[in-house]
Amino acid sequence: MSARSKRSQISANGAAATSPEVLPVCWSAASNDQQLELENSKKKTPRFTRTEHLGKDYVEACSVLRINTHPHIMLAIDPDYKMVDPENIEEGFPSLKRRPENEEKKEEEAKAEEGEEAEKEEGKKDEGKKDEGEEEEKLVPEVREIRITGMALDKGTVLALKMAVPDSTLRTLRLWNCGITSSVFEELVQLLNVSQIENLTLEENPLEDGALFAKLVEGKSPLLTLSLQSNGIRDEDAAKLLSSLKSNGKLLALNMSKNDLGSGSVQAFSAAMKGNTTLTALDLSRNRIGDDDAVALLTELSPPEAGGKKGKKGAKAFVHLNLSFNAVGEKGAQEAVRMLEGDDPESLKVMLKGHKFGEDISAKLKAGGLI
Repeated sequence: MSARSKRSQISANGAAATSPEVLPVCWSAASNDQQLELENSKKKTPRFTRTEHLGKDYVEACSVLRINTHPHIMLAIDPDYKMVDPENIEEGFPSLKRRPENEEKKEEEAKAEEGEEAEKEEGKKDEGKKDEGEEEEKLVPEVREIRITGMALDKGTVLALKMAVPDSTLRTLRLWNCGITSSVFEELVQLLNVSQIENLTLEENPLEDGALFAKLVEGKSPLLTLSLQSNGIRDEDAAKLLSSLKSNGKLLALNMSKNDLGSGSVQAFSAAMKGNTTLTALDLSRNRIGDDDAVALLTELSPPEAGGKKGKKGAKAFVHLNLSFNAVGEKGAQEAVRMLEGDDPESLKVMLKGHKFGEDISAKLKAGGLI
């Protein structure tokens, strides 16, 4: 097995970091961080040539940075990759040979092996090269999606991906509960800006400074869809992100469900939509959006009437708003019904599940598929 293969046989749960001079057999974010810090201390610029083969480029980038490959990324780029169960670490390794019954037989076997060793040496070298070539060939060149769920994402892994993704086929990155730190997040933003990733899921990854999430939609962000569910985002954090939507001309859908958003976020979003004509869907479900907040938001997003009295410029692009499981009351529900009964009921669809309304309003909302 080549050294690269050995680095790929890593544990799902990681292990205690060993000396940074020697790569550990089992993967862990801590050991990768330790190794990256050691390499950075040498102040050497990594030599890396991208081949536009994502599988090979990622593995090679990890080798250059002297870090272990991430198990969940290997699952995406290597169809034969299997995560090693640390409780059965010996599984898949050859069993030990039994000792010969007598010394004479042992000596004969030793002589035979010694005689054959020289002849096989060249063959082994060629075979090793062949195995390594076959290993690289099986790595997937065109990866569309990578998922990392419930496992730490270290800075070295993000750096390796950043080296490998330009001009690649990677379009979707899903990161759930990865324990992302502020420094890793900064590298992630840089990764996005040099990639063609269109869809990012970053859920269950709260940051100490929630305002940093705004960087995901600033500048050269390639994102078309962004999910920031369950990140503990507050109004003051969301204000900066939503403000950035004014100058964002690419994002189509934003999921901010299960955060801590209220009136402040609604005001920021209303202001942002005055300069945004591309966003078509917003999920604000399971927050603390009140009745007056809902009315203000729906009024802002309402399509213009014949006299131009309702709605704002740019509202026509918006078609889906999820306000389910908030604190919307009768006034918000009536506004949703008014839009449903308008000239163009499909212009804005408002989901209001998880609320209790009057019987008549509930019947109309149910008929329109809004609850």
